[in-house]
Amino acid sequence: MNLLHSIVSPALLAAEGSNGKWLPADINEVIWGFVGFALVFGFLSWKAYPAMKKGMNARTERIQGDLDHHFLEGGQGLHQ
Repeated sequence: MNLLHSIVSPALLAAEGSNGKWLPADINEVIWGFVGFALVFGFLSWKAYPAMKKGMNARTERIQGDLDHHFLEGGQGLHQ
């Protein structure tokens, strides 16, 4: 606890006053943080989300096909 306190305290003492209860002292940090978040979120939803959705749909179809195949061949259940 003392090590953490000794690391964090100088940073807190060097910080300027805040812009309110939730905003840091430098409003530019909030703006650039939001811009960075929006860019990463936009890129992931543009590239990663469709690939994940395609993979999950393929997995669902594969599992459904395996279950249909199992039950059509006369299987009584999954645990025999």
